[in-house]
Amino acid sequence: MFITWRLHGSLPANRYFPQAITSGPAFVAMDHLLDNARAGPLYLCQQEIAARERELKHYELHAFVVMANHVHLLITHWCKFHV
Repeated sequence: MFITWRLHGSLPANRYFPQAITSGPAFVAMDHLLDNARAGPLYLCQQEIAARERELKHYELHAFVVMANHVHLLITHWCKFHV
């Protein structure tokens, strides 16, 4: 799974997307807004916050990127079946 989440308030209030936009271009446009943010919450660029480790139960972490105001995560779900 590829998951992205962002900090509350990290998108500019005056953003505009065409109504006929599909999910791929919408993701690219949203990511561009987040990557170029110079205002709003940028807490994740603080080393002590960005470097914190979290335990992922039932998931294998393949890759992640912590940006100033959002995170991208690539994981695989796994589970053990008890017989």
